[in-house]
Amino acid sequence: MSQTIQTMELLTVITVPVIITLQQLLVGYYSEVPVFFKLEWITLALCMLYIWICASSISIEDSNLKENEESNNENPNRSKTMEKSIPKSDPAMGCSSKLSTCMTINLNDLQWRKSRDQGYWCTLLLPFVMITDGLYDKSVLNTLHISFINNILMYKILSHLKVETLSLKSIGLFTLIQQQGFLFGLDTMETLLVFIIFVVFQYSCVKLPQLLPLSFTSGENEVITQSAAIYLISVVYKLSKFDPTTYTIPRKLDEDQEIFFFTNLAVIGGAIVAVTSYLLGKWMKKFTLAFYPLLFTLIAIVTILLGYMMQQNPLMWLLRYLTDETHRQLLFLYWAVCSAVSAIIATVCYNFAKNKGSTIIRKYFHILAIIVFTPGILVDSKMLSVATSCVLVVVIVLECIRIIRVWPFGDAIHNAFQVFVDEKDGGIVILTHIYLLIGCAVPLWLSQKLQSEPPIALFSGIISIGIGDTTASIFGTKFGKTKWPNSKKSVEGTVAAIVLQGIFVIILLHSGWISFGNTTQILGDTLMPLLPNGALWIYRYLVVTIAIISTSLLEAFTSQIDNLVLPIFMYTILRCI
Repeated sequence: MSQTIQTMELLTVITVPVIITLQQLLVGYYSEVPVFFKLEWITLALCMLYIWICASSISIEDSNLKENEESNNENPNRSKTMEKSIPKSDPAMGCSSKLSTCMTINLNDLQWRKSRDQGYWCTLLLPFVMITDGLYDKSVLNTLHISFINNILMYKILSHLKVETLSLKSIGLFTLIQQQGFLFGLDTMETLLVFIIFVVFQYSCVKLPQLLPLSFTSGENEVITQSAAIYLISVVYKLSKFDPTTYTIPRKLDEDQEIFFFTNLAVIGGAIVAVTSYLLGKWMKKFTLAFYPLLFTLIAIVTILLGYMMQQNPLMWLLRYLTDETHRQLLFLYWAVCSAVSAIIATVCYNFAKNKGSTIIRKYFHILAIIVFTPGILVDSKMLSVATSCVLVVVIVLECIRIIRVWPFGDAIHNAFQVFVDEKDGGIVILTHIYLLIGCAVPLWLSQKLQSEPPIALFSGIISIGIGDTTASIFGTKFGKTKWPNSKKSVEGTVAAIVLQGIFVIILLHSGWISFGNTTQILGDTLMPLLPNGALWIYRYLVVTIAIISTSLLEAFTSQIDNLVLPIFMYTILRCI
């Protein structure tokens, strides 16, 4: 069976370039490539065949294992005899055996967060976002790509195959996507970079739960690794727009380009700090003060790179960006006051609360998120996107300081963050507050263009976790009596969440501060004229109603982190209007 699977991998790698070559030859003779030469259909068939073979191998290997166990039980001396038959003096055999053991990963060996279910449905969240949001021209192929990788990964783990063969399939998948326009005609260097991203993504799917055990379910792990891969691919794609042949940066950048360079290099720098801190964890705990030279060195490197790309001092640019307009000055001052209030709340809760990580206390910060994000989206969503990216970097650095307990702030930060801890924070990393920030900001990061009149989809995080989750939790705790089947959540809390979310949306829509969005882009120029008078409004309110009710029901039944999955789920639906 392993030989058959390896053959399928090679078949995928060989078939894709052959079909691409035929496509290129046919382009000169046909205005459109014939249907039977459509690469996505043939590749999809190969994917289905490959998955079927992998699924078949599960039952075969399981039956073989059972037979071996039964035979060992009948003849206990058999295993000892087999051990003696292997020459102990052969170092190559020993190395091969150890390598095989190290490179074979069983699903049971991955320490997932304890949960009622592992949330495999979360794998589809971001692919559906890319379809509804139109992030890429070939969004369907992108969906196939991510789903294919996750299916291969899941079946590969279940069937006890070796992780080292993942890179072979990456080549075939990568060739498919690159030639089909997903990477928008990147040159050789960019192609190599994206290939590395794909390989790292596949490796991270397995490695992340090993590095941070008990911190994620399988579904949450997929969302995080998919997000990282899509983010890096987007960065490479946007970088290619400057000058994909020489990589020269224009001397004069517009505001959007400056924001792109500043935020992305800052986020990547924060990620490097986190990874480096983890890799040097044992050494860092002995010499904790070494964290600061590492941090300042990375800050200096990022600042120099930003200065080169932006052709100006990035810190001065940030200062000018925040203060060059009156509304930005007022908004920045407003956020500073909110930050001070949140620090005071955290201190008071830690010093006086009996249950420092209670649900009610955590929901105070959800309400604070509403107060912070709502004016930001309405006044200047672009500035809010920049600010949340910077705050994410700061939070990551603070979490590193907390874990390593870097003097003199480590213990104080650890005590302050205990306010956010809940039963789902089972690992060494406290993720609840990070997920809250990401959940409220992810609609901003996913949107292609931040307009002066923001669409309702940008409020997905505020509506789902700021209003809905908070209302369901507080109201359900105080008045909930009827529980949903197989859930700790109450029916009363869910109903209250639906009502309050509906009121919040109606106020926003009828105030004229926000818009529904570009429905024409979703329905198309063909369907729009066919709609009768008033049908468009009915369609829009129907989608909003479905989004609110379905997200509230998901909050009641899911065992995944609400702050992570609810905003993405609601955003996917609201992008349909």
